[in-house]
Amino acid sequence: MKLIALTIDNIRGIPHIEIKPNEENFIIFGPNGTGKSGIIDALDFLLTGNISRFKGEGSGEINLAKHGTHIEHEPSEAIVKATFKLGDDSRKVSLARTMSKSSIVEGNKPAVQPLIELASKGQHVLTRKELLNFITSQPKTRAETIQTLLNINEIEKVRTTLQSVKNELKRRYEAAQHTHAKESAEIAAFIKNPKFTEDSVFTFINQVRGQLGAPPIDKVDIESVKQNVHPPTVVEKNAKGVLPPLRGYIENLRNINDHEESTGILDCDQELRSLFRKIREQPSGIPALSQYELVKKGIDLINESGNCPLCDSYFPPGELRVLLQSKLSLARETKDLLDHVDQLRERLAKHGQYIDANLRHILDYLVASEIQNEYSELSAWQTSLQKFLKTINLPLESLIDLPLEEIIIAPLFAYGDFLKDLNKIEKHLGENVPKITPEQEAWDNLTIIEQDLRRYIQAKEQLHSSELHYHRAEMVYNSFIAARDEVLTRLYEDISSRFVELYKKIHESDEDSFDANLRPSGAGLKFEVNFLDYGFFPPHALHSEGHQDSMGLCIFLALYEQLNKGLIDFVILDDVVMSIDANHRRAVSGILAREFPGVQFIITTHDKTWKNQLKADGVVKSKNILELYKWSINEGPAVNTITDIWERIDAALEKGDVPSAAATLRRGLEEFFTEVSERIEAKVPLKTNAQWDFGEVVNASMGKYKTLIKTARTSADSWDRKDLVTKFAQIEQYRKKIVSDTKSEEWAINPNVHYNKWANFTPDDFVPVVKAFQNLQKLFICDQCGSTIFVEKSDFKETAVRCQCNDLNWNLLKR
Repeated sequence: MKLIALTIDNIRGIPHIEIKPNEENFIIFGPNGTGKSGIIDALDFLLTGNISRFKGEGSGEINLAKHGTHIEHEPSEAIVKATFKLGDDSRKVSLARTMSKSSIVEGNKPAVQPLIELASKGQHVLTRKELLNFITSQPKTRAETIQTLLNINEIEKVRTTLQSVKNELKRRYEAAQHTHAKESAEIAAFIKNPKFTEDSVFTFINQVRGQLGAPPIDKVDIESVKQNVHPPTVVEKNAKGVLPPLRGYIENLRNINDHEESTGILDCDQELRSLFRKIREQPSGIPALSQYELVKKGIDLINESGNCPLCDSYFPPGELRVLLQSKLSLARETKDLLDHVDQLRERLAKHGQYIDANLRHILDYLVASEIQNEYSELSAWQTSLQKFLKTINLPLESLIDLPLEEIIIAPLFAYGDFLKDLNKIEKHLGENVPKITPEQEAWDNLTIIEQDLRRYIQAKEQLHSSELHYHRAEMVYNSFIAARDEVLTRLYEDISSRFVELYKKIHESDEDSFDANLRPSGAGLKFEVNFLDYGFFPPHALHSEGHQDSMGLCIFLALYEQLNKGLIDFVILDDVVMSIDANHRRAVSGILAREFPGVQFIITTHDKTWKNQLKADGVVKSKNILELYKWSINEGPAVNTITDIWERIDAALEKGDVPSAAATLRRGLEEFFTEVSERIEAKVPLKTNAQWDFGEVVNASMGKYKTLIKTARTSADSWDRKDLVTKFAQIEQYRKKIVSDTKSEEWAINPNVHYNKWANFTPDDFVPVVKAFQNLQKLFICDQCGSTIFVEKSDFKETAVRCQCNDLNWNLLKR
């Protein structure tokens, strides 16, 4: 898809303009503020229905409806129309879009729809703002930008969805663990056994059933608890219904320090603190554990070179494998320590929950009896205990980082003057709660354990279900991440390799060992470049702004190449070489011409040197340069189409306007041979203002051209290439003829070059002068690609004379 013609009406400072690139490269040239970006914005709007300049950080309240149209024009009057050629055939399609209906593309045929969808991602437009986004943005932002361009942002959406599901299921699993632990503690407190097991519940139920004369059961389930049990003949109930066995809970708390489980709590606490110290002595242990799978995979990927398989950094043979093996060992050791920590803290938490269950039942009764204020010691105990439980159940990483003095286990033992409160409660029960028969107490116990067991079984089933779902979600997420990283790593390696290749073509003289890493990193995309063999750094850390601009351009082109696949064959480069110096800009124009021969570039610039370099390199023809030299609010951009100087001279001579033709010839040739002098490194007089007149640059260029022919002929002779020796002899003869032709006009040239007397010639007298210099100019231009020749160097030595297409290629090196 290439642009043939574009018409813009009432868009962004442009009342009306028409341009016709005709599927070829096109330059929009002019000072800042003349409307160049308005043309780009209009083309952007046509293809995407939006203007990228209006989006992103810093755009504020700027929007299409208010700021997309030209001043004092309605959205219905703001229209962009264009004609494109599709593919390699002759099919053409006309598209149009209006600001008032920005979501609709008129003429959008089925064949164009995939191209419009691709164009909507903005992959064909590179502005200065987007260029810096590739280089200076954070990894997550860079990943989002590049994944959107590559049409793989759906991958990130899937990842975030899977992660959200995994996190939610993990939350539910942790909640189910808490509920299960709480219900276990409830039963443990009720049956007076801190070491809760289902067997202990089974034993308790059969003991109570025996008190009621019922046979034992062989399994624990809700239906079996009261199976074949007859209730007491007279069921005694107090006003509050069935009360929990408060005296049992009081007894549990009285014996809390005497119970065998309590004797191991201090040892457990000391061992836990010792593990914390050991883990903290190895601060790299937990990071090593988080990188376990990556390191394990990295070891498998180490090849014979022994270099890092991820960043290709050099390691002596075998050293990287030893380093990674040591990290694996540290990770395994850390995992064992953390698993032991989990076991110990689970034991402490379980004991704390047992105490909490006893306290809760007693305090609930006190609240119901409205006498809780009389028992402050028990309330303080519960508050302190719950604080401990909150601490011990912190995420493992947070718990390990906590100062040891903040992990206080005192609430796991007798607290304050709690016995005084317990004695008062027992007295209160004796005075206010009537005693019941042993049979009634046994029946009540079965009723309570039946209720507790129902909640416990539900909690257990929920724990099993939530654990299964969480681990499945975790497995799916990890599998997705592994597959994603494998696919994206290959993709980013391809892009990175092409990026490095393009960048080195621009900066080979100053960074011939340049390399880069572009790889997934969590939810982000890590981008690092080699800085003069001192290591890999973020691209904006040490490189100059000009180098950063080169990187941004090269990674954009690498991305464009990856996703384009021959669909949209035009690229818009909107003032993207501002910080790249003139010498490297020539290399940029070289890669545009040589590396992307089938791509149509629409280039905006305010830099005359860059415009001339693109023209000299054959990237763009004179007829495809649109000059905007001023702007007004009513007229918009003032346009000057830069045609070939020979066409302008012929047009002036047809009108008999020799002064205009003479001025055009002189200015045109001064500009052309100034560029030639630089490209073939002809020696011109040193001038601080870098402004040479016509004679200086022509003489310097012709002298260097003669030397190059002689050097190339000598080289060919050293290689015994008789055919080339003959060819260069013919070129030298032709050069002499051209010089002779121009010197035959010297009665007109020399005086008139310096004193500008060409203007006094008649048209017939001036035509031979024009023809002579037209032939002289052709000596320096390739017949095939139209680019101006240049000298290629290696290690400061001239090695060849070439054009951009390489059809002209003179070897200057002798055997």
